[in-house]
Amino acid sequence: MGILNYIFNAFSLRTILLSLVITSFSFISISASNYAIISDLGTSARSIAIGNVEGFSSVANSTFENPASLFDTRHYSVSLFSAKTIEDTRFLSTSISGKIPFGTLAFGFTSASVSDIPETDKIGNQHIIKDTFDYSNSIYKLSFQSSLNDSLHVGVSYSYFSQNFFSVSGSGFDLDLGLFWEHKNFDLSFTAKNILPGSKVSYSNGASEELPFQATIGLNTSLQSFQLLPQLKFSHGQGLLSLGTVYTPSFVPFIEVLAGYRQHLDYSQQRHSNLTFGIGVTLFDFNFNYAYERSDYILGDHKSYFSLDYSF
Repeated sequence: MGILNYIFNAFSLRTILLSLVITSFSFISISASNYAIISDLGTSARSIAIGNVEGFSSVANSTFENPASLFDTRHYSVSLFSAKTIEDTRFLSTSISGKIPFGTLAFGFTSASVSDIPETDKIGNQHIIKDTFDYSNSIYKLSFQSSLNDSLHVGVSYSYFSQNFFSVSGSGFDLDLGLFWEHKNFDLSFTAKNILPGSKVSYSNGASEELPFQATIGLNTSLQSFQLLPQLKFSHGQGLLSLGTVYTPSFVPFIEVLAGYRQHLDYSQQRHSNLTFGIGVTLFDFNFNYAYERSDYILGDHKSYFSLDYSF
């Protein structure tokens, strides 16, 4: 019976993995959208420092990455991440998670905003500032995670998108699915985001934008004091590679040295690549992370990020 159970469980796991991958790849050909998913910047300083590798977080921000990995959080977890990107664009992300009798619940909020954008007008040959307006782009996540057995975990997230600029507002919703498999030699994370076909953000002026389907698969394997985290992400019909490394010195186990490489797309869907570096420090129940990234933006090509997590 033990051998039969092992064969059955292995077959079931392969079936689940193959079904998720095949279903996800079938959407890639129809995923064409210009809607900006602001969480693509990164969900924390740690994720940015390891090349935006997703799905292996052990704190509440898993709600933005892979809801299945919420299994690895403690009883309660809080994540805070704030950054200032190009010029006056402010980025804020916060999330909270908690264990329940049959899994984990999490809620997250991410926003990017710019204030006092000038509205210009032309009088004769002169351009004047007529008024100012604000821009905001927000994502709300509600996630649930459950474990099928000791090594296989699944999760689902409801996503609500909201955008406001000038006198125009827009909103839409979608779903994410996640799977996390713990193997004795590695961990596997798989996420399919925005899985509802034809889902859109609809605007008050009658326009709309499709929400882009994304599929991400990554591995986490250990080699002595190092973790290696390769990842392949499909977005807008393109495959994007990332590779993260985490070094934990044996003589200071509360410190992590982080580095990564990532490929990413800009708003015109052009491919770019970046190297990232960072450090993480864990003291008591707090985890502090710093990341540095060299960007392609000439006026601000050196970026620093900070994030704080608290678990208890």
